[in-house]
Amino acid sequence: MNNDDEIIGDEIIDGLLKYLDAQSRPGYRELVAALVSERNGLRSLSNARDITVEMLTAERDALQQREGEASGVRVFNPGFEQHGWSSRHTVVIVLTDGIPFVSESLRLELTRRGLALHILQSSDLTVQRDATGRLEHLYPASVSAGNGRRREALVYIEFSRVSDSAQLQEIAE
Repeated sequence: MNNDDEIIGDEIIDGLLKYLDAQSRPGYRELVAALVSERNGLRSLSNARDITVEMLTAERDALQQREGEASGVRVFNPGFEQHGWSSRHTVVIVLTDGIPFVSESLRLELTRRGLALHILQSSDLTVQRDATGRLEHLYPASVSAGNGRRREALVYIEFSRVSDSAQLQEIAE
């Protein structure tokens, strides 16, 4: 990566933040800031171009609630009527404890199933949740766990579209 790519990547992120601010999307600036600080190389041109408002929307929705220690897994085919956006790919979002090799394990399993991955974004985030699991605060990656904060992994993957509901359910399990 060269300095020109870093500058252009910065411009893409800045443009995305301005767009989100103009759309009055509360909480998105915090999410983008956390993702930018966490995702290795996100400020490079190629990685910055992978970030979309739709991806941020899905990730923000996934972060809002976590039931106890259980991992949250959503597998869906985005459609305008249900999700407000559409994609020709199937999306899986996993929210789990911040443990090593989460995204690599998911990538290997989906590849084993013969699915072609198009986007894989993984973030280790520091969060604070209330007693019911509702997100109270999302911290920059530099903030460590402790004092009510915990590390969680958020993985967003797009892969070749799967239309069979039984196969979608199997992937989710």
